[in-house]
Amino acid sequence: MTIPDKKLPKLTIRQQAELVLRLPAEDRAQFLLEAPKPMALVRALPDSDFYLTVREIGPQGALPLLVLASASQIAHLLDLESWRKDRFDPLRSGAWVALLVEAGDATILRFARTIDDETLILLFRLWAKVRPLDIDHEELTKGHGITEFGDERGFISPDGANLFSPDRTEHALAVRRLAEALYVDDADRFAGIIRSALFELPSEVEETAFRWRASRLEEHGYPTWDEALSIYAPPETATPAPPEVPLAALQIDREALAAPRSALRVFGPTALIVHAVDGMSSEDRERVLFSLMALANRVLVADGAHAGSVETHTSVLERAGAYVGLALESRGIRDGAAAAPILIEVSAVELFREGYALAVALQNRARIMLKTGWGGGAAKVEELIDPPLRARVRALLLARPLYVAFSDVEEAAAARDFRTLAEIDETKITLELCEALGETLLTRRRVTAADLLNDERLPFEDTPRFSTLLLTALAWHAIRGELRVDRLPTEVVADFLRTTASRRTADPEAPARAMSRLVEALEADAELARRPAATLRAFGTTCLDRLATDCANLDPGTPVTPRVVGCLRLA
Repeated sequence: MTIPDKKLPKLTIRQQAELVLRLPAEDRAQFLLEAPKPMALVRALPDSDFYLTVREIGPQGALPLLVLASASQIAHLLDLESWRKDRFDPLRSGAWVALLVEAGDATILRFARTIDDETLILLFRLWAKVRPLDIDHEELTKGHGITEFGDERGFISPDGANLFSPDRTEHALAVRRLAEALYVDDADRFAGIIRSALFELPSEVEETAFRWRASRLEEHGYPTWDEALSIYAPPETATPAPPEVPLAALQIDREALAAPRSALRVFGPTALIVHAVDGMSSEDRERVLFSLMALANRVLVADGAHAGSVETHTSVLERAGAYVGLALESRGIRDGAAAAPILIEVSAVELFREGYALAVALQNRARIMLKTGWGGGAAKVEELIDPPLRARVRALLLARPLYVAFSDVEEAAAARDFRTLAEIDETKITLELCEALGETLLTRRRVTAADLLNDERLPFEDTPRFSTLLLTALAWHAIRGELRVDRLPTEVVADFLRTTASRRTADPEAPARAMSRLVEALEADAELARRPAATLRAFGTTCLDRLATDCANLDPGTPVTPRVVGCLRLA
């Protein structure tokens, strides 16, 4: 997306900000710096979007943007970058302060005047490593001998009473410039900060600084951890969603955007939510976009994710958009015009809970199947499930249920959040198949999962999977007319190869006919409903490929061992 230069003077700052936030990071930065009024445009960006822009293009590339940034944008950047959960990270915070120093005196002064004293106390104590200057009163003529440039002991603070000795020598200039800016701007404040850095307990200062940070982040939609956890509560039992944000609380500057636009960029131009938002009035758009960002921030806090990571912010936005979109689809919404009134009237939190509840229902079903159903709570019971079904079931068993699209290699399948009702239904079919397999091959045969997993195996024999059990049942049924999954004796295997499995002696259509008869018998025995029966039939067809790979070219008189035939349970 490019915007001709001649069009820029005709656009308001707000319109330019709307356009720039749809661009990729590098184009965004170029647009911001080459705009007719770059400072006004940069400061028109919501704090969250400014932060993501800086992080996406990298610290050094963002230096010109820091020169133009507002005090609240800089404070938000440091709030997210300086903390690892509830612990202050002095080196990382100090590295950003050093970058602010490079941006010039005005930038570092904006930061120093805006940030709370406790954060500065932590910086001077843990990053600058301030300590009192020891003066030898017996050597009045010689003095301490330390200049402002310092030596191996450190360098003198602006008040001449203390030493700074940061761990990283490349940060020395930044420490000096920050101290000088504070001292010149407000000597009394500087003295109080240094005194606290020297004598107050760091743990108490850190706790107070963390509360100040939490207060600032709350204005950007970051709740406390306890409040954030309610995002995953079922809709009918959840605490009420937070009230809608009044527009007056968002509208700080008429030229500035009130709500972050990151969601629109992450969702992509074709997303249903984006089409809905683009068709809203200005006021409704601000409320909905702020609601979506607040939702993503609740997810971030609830998941205990790292707030100082672009990847984290992208992933929580994707999760928020996925389940809000899923809720809209479950309500029958298919286009932006229909979605807009729902997004305006129903909070993003409530929509997220609706969509997420669909995934949780699948998760609960999988857990019941493996713990109290045919799985019986056996350790590693999911190993009985064939890939790629196994990957899909395992993804449901995670702390947050995820979706896996089938692939040729199980390890290559990346688990992600559910996005559509079709994916919900696909996974439901997978569970129905696993339930049908467990019912027909284990429960009805009076075999437990623990029996199979703890069975003493022959050399080269793998853990039996459902496909192994079904093909073993195929051999029993084809030769003896019995529904069994016990280990196959030699004579049954030989007859099975001769009459059914080996292409050298059997009709090529024999395996399919035998499987069809077996599945009909299993369906009738377990009284399966139509859809589980259909999935069982389809699974049986795929198992024939495995049977053909192992047995199609074997001579019926060949000694059969697990090394040769892995698809059958051999005695």
